Amino acid sequence: MSTLSIDTLKKALDKFRQEPLNRFRVKLMRKQAERLRHFLASPTEIDLATFHREIWSFNASVWLDVSPIGQWNPILEDSVPNANKLSLLERELDEGKLAIWGQSIWTPTHNTYAPHLNNESTKRHYIYNTLNILNNFEIAPLDKALEIATIEGFSVEIASGLVMVFHPTEFMYYAYPAVEVISQLGTHYIDSLNTPYEFKTNSLEPFQQSIQVLQKILPVDDLIELNHFLAWVSQHLEPQFENIWENITHQGLHITKSMLRRYHLSLKTRGFVILSGISGTGKTWLADQYAKAVKAESLIVPVAPNWASNEDLLGYFNPLTETYQDTPFSQFLRRAAAEYEQKSGIAQTYHLILDEMNLARVEYYFAKFLSAMEIRARDGMATIELAPGESVVLPPNLYFIGTVNIDETTHSFADKIYDRAQLIELTVSRAMLINYLEQEFDNYEEAAQVLIQIWDAVHEVAPFAFRILTEIKAYFDEAAKLEVSWQEALDEQLLQKILPKMKGTDWRLGKVLEEVINIANTHHFPLTLEKAQTMYDDFMQHGIATYF
Repeated sequence: MSTLSIDTLKKALDKFRQEPLNRFRVKLMRKQAERLRHFLASPTEIDLATFHREIWSFNASVWLDVSPIGQWNPILEDSVPNANKLSLLERELDEGKLAIWGQSIWTPTHNTYAPHLNNESTKRHYIYNTLNILNNFEIAPLDKALEIATIEGFSVEIASGLVMVFHPTEFMYYAYPAVEVISQLGTHYIDSLNTPYEFKTNSLEPFQQSIQVLQKILPVDDLIELNHFLAWVSQHLEPQFENIWENITHQGLHITKSMLRRYHLSLKTRGFVILSGISGTGKTWLADQYAKAVKAESLIVPVAPNWASNEDLLGYFNPLTETYQDTPFSQFLRRAAAEYEQKSGIAQTYHLILDEMNLARVEYYFAKFLSAMEIRARDGMATIELAPGESVVLPPNLYFIGTVNIDETTHSFADKIYDRAQLIELTVSRAMLINYLEQEFDNYEEAAQVLIQIWDAVHEVAPFAFRILTEIKAYFDEAAKLEVSWQEALDEQLLQKILPKMKGTDWRLGKVLEEVINIANTHHFPLTLEKAQTMYDDFMQHGIATYF
């Protein structure tokens, strides 16, 4: 989801309440809070073991009493019950047949309270003070949370969770999912959102003020429901750009922040992005990792050179069986449309990645989408006709990404393609390659220096990028197991991975091959030297360079 509004939240709340599992979990949390309030009403009767078991322990499962003698079986643990089963569970919850223990609001960092404290009497003293504060209804909920947060072993999060148990209509658990939702609403509705949330005591008050505003706007029954609802919404939220950037770089993808920002904004602007660049720059990897970073469903569809119609991508109606023969993409399209129909503004995003999309003529196999995307851009929604009498919605949560290599094996694009897409060329600079080699070739520093010399020599006519370097590094590692030196391994890789790319009639190839010959001669790469010399001689004699 790219934007979030109060109207979107109101519609999402209706969807949230329509799901039986959500209704059951909210009811269960209310029962649990009621049980804990009653249980904690007598602080002096609670020992340390009981505190750990009933208050400190996080319990996400529920247990069902299936026999008169108290034989308990877990539910909501391995699978999600259907609507009929959940209705039955609700009745059993009301009748006291479900066992509830522990709490399912916050997850403690440690399995035991304040493990750094060795004196148990000190621990009991702190716990006793905490419970006394919770049971003192002359203290305002916010003041209770602030005071408890100062007690050894209790964080702001845990303190706020305890206070919500005692004041479910006035105070809400301070959790990251709620903060994430609030931060994406913007200050148009909630003025205090300018305050940075760092899970510190000075952030608790503005957070609660924001919650109170939401409580007035959204028709929630209490803050237990609001807490669970915001956690549900946050699962569908797209992360902020900084989080996407961190996630992408953590996966090892080498891309500049400005390039990622361009891709991010282009998807928001048009919903159709073409990534071009030489082989090995990470085009498909970027599209795939970005989809994962924004929690989108993704499908990579390799385009075949023989695609000539919409049916190649979308499938066709089979008159013999009188059924529609779906393709992986048409099924993907149906799922995206169903997701949007069910959840609208908080629908999960779907990213279709057309890999090497210009191996076939895009105007042929993608024609229906080119027209439909224009309608969608104007009206927000469009329809794709799969077959006579059968159509599917092209929803706003479906994005298209195409990767292309521009060479003699591919087709060029018509202007109508460029008009309907954002085109981004992924380039690889010398600095980016050096940075990559410094990170990945730390055990092969001399080889890295030679590879940069090779790149300097050939990149204008036979460029290579990260994929080639990654494969060379893997070759080095395997060669080392056979006690093969990096010099011999690099010689073999230049022969097998770099020289085959040097082909054609470009007048610059003669000079490039001369430089490769000099490098091979200087570093004693006999295989590369012999082959490069042969290619150079053929080029000088016939005006064309070829590996074979």
